[in-house]
Amino acid sequence: MTDTSAAVEALPSGQRLSEWIEAAPIGKTASYELLKALGITPTKARFPGSAAAVSVLTAEQVAIMDAAAEQVAAGRSIAELTAITARPRTAVNTTDEAQGGKVTAKDQATLLARIQAADGAIRSGLPLTTEQVAWIMGARPGAETVTRGRIIATRHGRNVWSLARIEP
Repeated sequence: MTDTSAAVEALPSGQRLSEWIEAAPIGKTASYELLKALGITPTKARFPGSAAAVSVLTAEQVAIMDAAAEQVAAGRSIAELTAITARPRTAVNTTDEAQGGKVTAKDQATLLARIQAADGAIRSGLPLTTEQVAWIMGARPGAETVTRGRIIATRHGRNVWSLARIEP
């Protein structure tokens, strides 16, 4: 009797990039452009029976790519989707204590950028990272769902979140 547990543990987790591209609702070129635009770097892994290492997407990367590919297939541009993730990452609380707690022009610009990012994330449905949700909402989410103001952030997996409006 052979021990197959070692062979099962040796299998790489995730999905081959080539398999994802074949199943994606967008073309091969658009798939590679989306990878680049989202800043996703597949890992290299050797599958049993393969002569060389192949590119593999983690489960988290597959979830992000699936959601983004659906948006592109529905007519959104890749540039439009990546504008959400390209927002500058600044400190959540930027009040300048030296100014006596007054709101500065920098604070106003940061607030406006956060509002625009929230609106874009809600309209596009593009998944966000925990860091991006923390920047948009002004607080790091700690539970499966987090409500702040009229926005709810819902966790879909490790480091995968979506935002939605709560109507009054």
